[in-house]
Amino acid sequence: MKPLLVFLAALAAAQAADFKLTASPATVAWGYYWAEAKPVLRIQSGDTVEVLTMSTSNPTSLARLGVKDEDIQPEFKAIYADVPREQRGPGGHILTGPIFVEGAEPGDVLEVRIQKIKLATPYATNGFSPTRGVLPPEDFKQGKSRLIPLDLQRNVARFADGIEIPLHPFFGSMGVAPDAAQGKVDSAPPGEHAGNIDNKDMVEGTTLYIPVHAPGALFEVGDGHAGQGNGEVDITAMGTSLVGTFQFIVLARERAGFVQAGQPAIVTTSDHDSDAIRSLLPHASLLEKHSDLASDEVASLSRAPNPALAGFLFAYLTWSGKLKGELAADLLDQIFANPSVPPEVWDSMPFWLEMASAAQPPEKRAALTQRYVELAQRPDPRAARAGFAGLAIVISDEESKPLIPPELRSKLAGLYLGWIQDRKSVV
Repeated sequence: MKPLLVFLAALAAAQAADFKLTASPATVAWGYYWAEAKPVLRIQSGDTVEVLTMSTSNPTSLARLGVKDEDIQPEFKAIYADVPREQRGPGGHILTGPIFVEGAEPGDVLEVRIQKIKLATPYATNGFSPTRGVLPPEDFKQGKSRLIPLDLQRNVARFADGIEIPLHPFFGSMGVAPDAAQGKVDSAPPGEHAGNIDNKDMVEGTTLYIPVHAPGALFEVGDGHAGQGNGEVDITAMGTSLVGTFQFIVLARERAGFVQAGQPAIVTTSDHDSDAIRSLLPHASLLEKHSDLASDEVASLSRAPNPALAGFLFAYLTWSGKLKGELAADLLDQIFANPSVPPEVWDSMPFWLEMASAAQPPEKRAALTQRYVELAQRPDPRAARAGFAGLAIVISDEESKPLIPPELRSKLAGLYLGWIQDRKSVV
C-alpha cells in the first residue's frame, strides 16, 4: 500500500499538545525507517504531540555559512557530537522518533493530522552540486551552499537582494516503519512507509494517511522545509528546523476500507463534484484494456473527487508499475489536451512527472522524454510548462538527454534561472 494524502478544507484547530518530544541524541533516528527501532515515546490513539525536528544541514556548515555559534541550536550540536557514527545511515535525514502509537497493528492505517507547523530558527539553507539534482551540469559546474535569512514577521525568505520567497513550511519526511522483512530502510526514497515525500502541499491542515506495517506504527518526522517549489530541482529546498504538532489516530482495518491492500483510494472532506474527475480523466475504458490493472484500482481512480488528489493516485499507479510506458503517456496526453484542467493540477504536475519518470525503465523513459519534448514545444503555456518540468526530471538521465534538442536544453536552464528571478520557484 502507498501513503495517501488528504487535503482538508480548513486548518485544524489550534490546541495544546498532550506530549512534547524534543530532538536529542536519544530521540532521533539518523537516516532510516526501521521496524526494530526503539520507540522514544508511547502515546494513545487520539493524542497530540509537539515535535522538534532538525535541519538536514549540520553545525559545521552553518558556521561556515555565517551562522553565529549561539544561533546554532544546542540540540543540533549535541546530536552531531553524541550520536555514534555506526548508528547513522544509510540515509542522511535526522528524523525525530519513532513514536509508538498504542493499538496500531499491521493492516491498520495511521491518520496523521498536521495541526501546526512553526519555524524553529530564523534561517534556512540551500545547497547543490553538479552531480546531484537535475540542474544541467554543463551550466552549473560548481556546487554552492547558501544561507537564507527568514523574516518571521513578514513571513518571507530573503533569498537574495530583491528576491523574496513566501514561507510555506512543511515536513519533507513523515513516515512509519516498513515491513520488518525490509530491514533498515534508507530515509532518502519514499515508499510504502511514506517517508521522504517532499510534497510542498503537506502544510498545516493537511492529513496524511499511512498504512501500518509494524506494531505501534513507529512514526518519524523530519527534513523540515521553509518552502519549496514543485520538487527539489537542485536536490534541496529551503531546509530548516521545524516544530510540528500532530494528532495521531489509529484506523483499525475494519474502519479503513478506503486504504486496503491492493486497493488504493483517496478520501477528502472537500465538496468537489465527484463527477469532476471523470471530465478531467476520461480514461476508464483505456485502463480497463490493461489486464494488469485491477478493476478496483480503476474504480478508485475514476471516483477520486479532487483533481489534484487524482493526480497523486495517478502518480502512485505509475510509480507502482501499474501504469507503464505508453499508457502513462496516453493518460498524460489526455490531461494536457483537456482545456478545463484546474490550475492546481498543473501546479502539481512536476511532482507527478518526477514519480512517473523515476518508475520507468530506460526504454519507457525514452518514450516519456519524447512526450515531454512535444509538450515543451506546444503553444499552450500550461502544457509547455509541464513539458519543461518533465524535461528537468529526465535531463540527468544519460540515455534520455540526447533526445532533448539543444535549444530546449538551453531554454530549460534559462527558465530555471528565470523562475528564480521572477520569484516563481524555490530551488
